[in-house]
Amino acid sequence: MREWLSANGTVIENLESPRNNFVQAELSCPAETLSVYVADVRPTCPALAGAVSAAEGASPFPDEAGEKDWTKGLADYSAGVTDCTKGTAEQSLPLMQDGVAKVNTGQIEIAHLVDLFGP
Repeated sequence: MREWLSANGTVIENLESPRNNFVQAELSCPAETLSVYVADVRPTCPALAGAVSAAEGASPFPDEAGEKDWTKGLADYSAGVTDCTKGTAEQSLPLMQDGVAKVNTGQIEIAHLVDLFGP
């Protein structure tokens, strides 16, 4: 399992930076100023989508429980990106906030995987 993390660790690391940018943009914007909020959050969606797509191309995790965490985490990330993209297009604050919540849930699941099988 450590071999998988070693071989695919960059995929996990590559999720972190766009995720942090996405969450930071969402947290730093005043919700009362929706146009500013949308303008700050919108550019973070494609970067996060690219990182999720790359992570989905990683080899399957060699442990059933680990694969479950990995698959669920990526599904949550993907759902969050969808909400981000749709929310910014529709200027829907609740949808953008749902996207952040889903991405954070995905991060927790993937962090659990790393905690279980990491060095």
